[in-house]
Amino acid sequence: MTTSLILATSLAVLTFHHIKREQKISAQAIQLQRKLLIALCAQASVPAIFVYIPYIFTINIPFWRIPITIVHDASIPLTTCFPVLDAAVMILLMSDYRRGLMGLIMKQQKGEESVVEVSVTVVQKISANEKSINRWENGGDEEEDVAECTQGDS
Repeated sequence: MTTSLILATSLAVLTFHHIKREQKISAQAIQLQRKLLIALCAQASVPAIFVYIPYIFTINIPFWRIPITIVHDASIPLTTCFPVLDAAVMILLMSDYRRGLMGLIMKQQKGEESVVEVSVTVVQKISANEKSINRWENGGDEEEDVAECTQGDS
């Protein structure tokens, strides 16, 4: 476990260093990479704090003959809180997830009324025969064309 912790810490430090020195990518991309790396570090620290450290103390305290029961009593609730806090870290650190959660929380209650505006377009089919089209092209009377079209439909 110590080797994994040292390796993860050194890789995180090197990544922060190279992101800071990078000049070929945009400032927005650098900011996004930093946010993701910070979220990754925070998410990796949650199991260390809530699972590994209580586990190590619970296993090792009896060997040291230290009469402390609070560590043992606290290890079970800390381990139980781990999945919830692991998700909460990502929701709090990533703005898209925060906005999505706020959208779910702020959603209207089912009992409330909402107003919806609906627009309707009505299309009427008008048929015309060749005679009325020719008359229209030659500048004929529109009233005769309308009368002829409506008579053709009935």
